Amino acid sequence: MLHNFLDEKLFIVSGNSEEELKKIIKEIDDNTKTMHIGLCNIWLLYAVSKQYQTSDEKIMCYVLKPEDPTGIKTHGRPVLTSIDKKILDPEFSERFQNNQEVLMFNPETGHIFEVSNLAWTHLINTIKKTETENRSIWIDPHDVSFEKYAYLSSLMNVKKDITLIYKKIGIRRKVYAVLSSKYYYGGLNEMMDLYMAINKNMRTELRNWNITHKIATINLKLFDAQGINEDLIPSMIINNSSIGESSLKITLCWKSKNGGTIIGPNISIQHRFDINEKIDEITEQIHKELYNNRMLYPAKLKSHSELIVPVTNFILNEHTQKKYKLIIEEKISEINKKLETAKVIGKSNNLKYEKLIFSFIENNKIYSMYEIFLLFIKATKGMEDDLSAELQSRLSKNLYKLAEI
Repeated sequence: MLHNFLDEKLFIVSGNSEEELKKIIKEIDDNTKTMHIGLCNIWLLYAVSKQYQTSDEKIMCYVLKPEDPTGIKTHGRPVLTSIDKKILDPEFSERFQNNQEVLMFNPETGHIFEVSNLAWTHLINTIKKTETENRSIWIDPHDVSFEKYAYLSSLMNVKKDITLIYKKIGIRRKVYAVLSSKYYYGGLNEMMDLYMAINKNMRTELRNWNITHKIATINLKLFDAQGINEDLIPSMIINNSSIGESSLKITLCWKSKNGGTIIGPNISIQHRFDINEKIDEITEQIHKELYNNRMLYPAKLKSHSELIVPVTNFILNEHTQKKYKLIIEEKISEINKKLETAKVIGKSNNLKYEKLIFSFIENNKIYSMYEIFLLFIKATKGMEDDLSAELQSRLSKNLYKLAEI
């Protein structure tokens, strides 16, 4: 059983075993389902205030139907129903009864769904795209009132087919994505098939893997590209998502021996075909992007081997060391400005990043531009606790511009 599988914040699995990865992916795919449904056919359930609840086993709730969310038009009063508490996670049930959560209901199947924050965002964005009137729709994400969800339900009263991606454990179901009716769901097994096919065609080493609800990642070391630059190890990241947050793609990158990553180009992999039939084409594209073209990148970096200040002009000793360090720090700041790092990760994060690079400067060492570049790369690892995954990725991608300095 996957631990915390229906918890959008706590669910995370990682490791470095191929067999464990296969097992986890199969279990996730087996418990991830899609449902094609009309937007107007989704009902919302909103709990009646706790003070009016009369049962210890059931929860009384309002039924919000898109054609008449308040029930006034059809029945002259709100429509009520009750649900068993046992079909909900205890913590979720408590939040639902406190009107901090709202449920989805499929009247055709009778299934009740918990809803993730991301799925609510998807739903609102879908409604905005569907809205025919020339007016903006703004729904306060912090508003948990009955009126808000009645309004939201009324906006769902349109003829539009959608795809829900939900995950289930036992009788519990939770929606994680609201996507287009044309969305193709291939499962994480496509990523596993791609990894196995690459492994057969190229010499790789599985570094590690990491899976959350949003994104699944496999990190590989490439042996076929060794010997070009001993400081930067050619690597590959395979990404996919079980809820439509990422396409199946390969990201080529370089890992520093000291930690840190430079992210290079992406290769997108089309869905709906047998990867084993296309692996020769995919491998050829990897070679073209990484080996033939992009391996020039670390070579360009290493070509900057000139010393910042030649030893013949500047002999390091206890008196000159501080002055030399200031020169190196000025050079780092100059490079960082050219990279425009502040625009990428924000001013405050940029200050932390620059100070971190300064902290790596060693005493009694003469630096070349190339060695300073390596400090920039190393510092990306040290920023992981300060940056979100998105900003961390942006920082690593931005370092690709070092070759143009």
